[in-house]
Amino acid sequence: MPVKNIIFDLGGVIIDIAPDLSLKEFSKHINGLSESNVYRHPLFHELETGKITPLDFRNRLRTELNIVIGDALIDECMIAMLGEIPVERIRLLEKMKQRYHTLLLSNTNAIHYDACSRYLLKAHGTASFDSYFHKSYYSHVVGLRKPDVRLFELVIQENNLVPEETLYLDDMGENLKSARSLGINTIKVTPENSVIDILKDF
Repeated sequence: MPVKNIIFDLGGVIIDIAPDLSLKEFSKHINGLSESNVYRHPLFHELETGKITPLDFRNRLRTELNIVIGDALIDECMIAMLGEIPVERIRLLEKMKQRYHTLLLSNTNAIHYDACSRYLLKAHGTASFDSYFHKSYYSHVVGLRKPDVRLFELVIQENNLVPEETLYLDDMGENLKSARSLGINTIKVTPENSVIDILKDF
């Protein structure tokens, strides 16, 4: 079936990200740091599903990892991974919205969301990503996080999507696998196969 709907991931697809940069910043304050005890810590999952506030996150991070670090510094470490959004990607989103039913589906948190919104306003004069899509889904707002299949089911149901007519773009294989399990077409975004390369024929 022809594609009528396109679902976009945010980090690694629209906005450049480098998680190692946040890991590097956190490592200055946390001994024995590894990806497993930072990004896979339950606190990050709770923050990204909106179960705790940024204030709760910062306080519990200090307690559970036994670190002495201020709120502002925690936020700086968190947002260090966030890169830029080239203007050509913004133009692509604008074109795609005119031709397709476009949606944003992102694992994110309030700290990252606020930082991205500030960047978007400064760099592109837009206060929110929402204007580039017909509807946006943020994990910390919805309360579900990819690769949870229930999140994809929610998007399908609320937008009356036919999975076979829907394309999902993400840079994480486990997220793509969940989408495919529901019949959604998927393409993995990589540095060698960017979202612009993928959609140039659309």
